[in-house]
Amino acid sequence: MKVHSVLGGISLRNRIVRWKCQGHLTSNSRLPTVSSVLYFAQWEGILVPAHNQTGGHQEAMKTTARLALWTLAWVATLALARFGPTYIWDSQPVASWTAIATNVVVGIGWIVAHARYLRAIDELQRKIMQDAMAITLGVGWVGGFAYVVADAADLIAYEANVAIFPVLLAAVYMIAVVVGHLRYQ
Repeated sequence: MKVHSVLGGISLRNRIVRWKCQGHLTSNSRLPTVSSVLYFAQWEGILVPAHNQTGGHQEAMKTTARLALWTLAWVATLALARFGPTYIWDSQPVASWTAIATNVVVGIGWIVAHARYLRAIDELQRKIMQDAMAITLGVGWVGGFAYVVADAADLIAYEANVAIFPVLLAAVYMIAVVVGHLRYQ
């Protein structure tokens, strides 16, 4: 069985291809036996597991570590911008604006790191994450606007703390990720 006949004539040169195999693919010496979802890359005319050739797993681990570092940096600059005026520099506007600008710049770096992380993980993980983000966005928009409308109609008797909103979204996101993992097991 030739590579081109399996893939309908699509060239594999220097690309990674995901094969989903329902059963077993057996072949001649040009293709390995496949019994599950594996990644393959072309190397010297034959297909080999991509993680042996490209270090895909190592790259995913690196982007995960980078995302974790950017997340910690963003949380640290957010804490500095929030608590610095009260406990460190006694409400000096220049220092406060500098801390806020630093938080925004680090936040942009975090967004870029998250986009790179999503590109580095496998398709199933990416789908689970994107589904979780879609659910979280929906809950945020629907819940947030429902709160605004209820507050404008004087239906809410207490003043809600804005810090509850990101905590709610984080909980929804984590639950959605766990449900996604359980769904695709």
